[in-house]
Amino acid sequence: ACATSIRRGALASELPFLSQPEQTALEMYSRSAQQGNVDAQIKLGDYHYYGRGTKADPEQAVAHYRLASEGQNAEAMFNLAYMHAHGLGLPRDFHLAKRHYDMAIESTAEAFIPVKLALCELYAMQWLEDVSQWRVVQMVRDSSAFQQFLSLVVIDEEIQWDTVAIMLLTLMLGAVVAARFSMRPPPALAPHARQ
Repeated sequence: ACATSIRRGALASELPFLSQPEQTALEMYSRSAQQGNVDAQIKLGDYHYYGRGTKADPEQAVAHYRLASEGQNAEAMFNLAYMHAHGLGLPRDFHLAKRHYDMAIESTAEAFIPVKLALCELYAMQWLEDVSQWRVVQMVRDSSAFQQFLSLVVIDEEIQWDTVAIMLLTLMLGAVVAARFSMRPPPALAPHARQ
């Protein structure tokens, strides 16, 4: 409780030694985790993952999440699964990610919806990785037209989602217009044109 108060800055103004509340909270969570507090292990994992009070260290975050998951904590299992799925702090492994997501569901029913959503993302990532290995996809990716498309969509190594959305909506509108014209019956011939 004290670490949470310090993290929120409630005690920082009252106690002069708390000039760096995140580092102090990190120290208190560390002490609590050493005494077997699973929630403190998760907080330590979060602090190391996001770089709060210390530098970001995904490997250290994994270590804390593993210790917390041994206590059958669904949040720790979910975080481990996410890190396996995205290759953060450990090698990317879809099968281990799925196993940890399944363990999170088994440990508590509250994890059902978040895990199912995460599994949708996991399956999509796995499908995209499989599709990217297809020869046709590799040829398209290496083409100059695709490179020009990327130059429009990716600026300063960030995807410009508004540009992508406009392009997709334009393509969808074109498909709708083409479908409407193809369903229109041919015009009837005038009586004098039949002869």
